Amino acid sequence: MGHLKDVQNGTLQPDFAQELVDALWLKYSEWVWTISANTADYFAGYNQFQNLTVGGKTRSGQDGTNTVTFMAMKATEECKTYQPGLSVRLQADCPREFMDAVTHLVSTGTAFRVGAAGRAGIRDKGHFL
Repeated sequence: MGHLKDVQNGTLQPDFAQELVDALWLKYSEWVWTISANTADYFAGYNQFQNLTVGGKTRSGQDGTNTVTFMAMKATEECKTYQPGLSVRLQADCPREFMDAVTHLVSTGTAFRVGAAGRAGIRDKGHFL
């Protein structure tokens, strides 16, 4: 991740990086006037939607959770915008810190679409998540 190198060498402060992500969340919530004329006849003024999925696995099968994952989740909690929609991919070996952050964010009333990656589901106390 390029931003980590910038944080490590001091050219990017973590708080400013978070501020940039927060600003992106606000930008996603602006009205977008790019629908076709035919669509506008039925959905005039209706905003388009963006969705971001965090977590999951990398192409090499490693856990895909990273600092940007947590920055996106923090922006979702702090900005309280309806865009972008935030989805998470969970797998049996996802980091506990990630699972804790997901459950915290859900507890704040922020809706998630949750998908289980790899196996059919993640068993927790006899229930599938």
